Amino acid sequence: MNYKSKFSFSKFNKIFSRRALLMGGPGALFFIYFLLMRGKGQVFSDNLPEWIAYPILIILMVAITATIFIAPAFYLGPLSQCRRSNIQFIDGKIIYRYAKSGTILFTTYYIYTVNKISSIDINSKKITIMGDISLEEYNNNRKVAETRTVNTVKIPNAYNDIEWLTDNKTTGIISQRGV
Repeated sequence: MNYKSKFSFSKFNKIFSRRALLMGGPGALFFIYFLLMRGKGQVFSDNLPEWIAYPILIILMVAITATIFIAPAFYLGPLSQCRRSNIQFIDGKIIYRYAKSGTILFTTYYIYTVNKISSIDINSKKITIMGDISLEEYNNNRKVAETRTVNTVKIPNAYNDIEWLTDNKTTGIISQRGV
């Protein structure tokens, strides 16, 4: 019994687009407001001294620029990680290959192998698997660190056909399995 789940952009979009929108949306709206109000006179009242108005404008423009350029990073970073990661069920083991970081020259992967499941919690944002899990770290397909044992692994719920995780046959095989 082998399963492999593929990345789903629509599921990913539901999880991460709200976070990027909440970060960048107010900055973008404020930037548009200043562009529209630019030619219509003063933005602040006449009673506000210049020594207060200019620092406020500078701070607001820096904050707006930062949110416009930083907010996409909170969307594109996880998007790249999820596209290069996968989850599989092979011979009674769940194997999650997580792309920790990567560039053109090197890629670091964490490979989680679930040996025994104590519980699985699936919600709209993530899948949490608890049990006996071994973690290996690879850099450019070379093992970097010793195999460690962890208790939980959290997987973004951004993969299609992930229903096999809650299937009684799958969890029964893994939860009855000895280490």
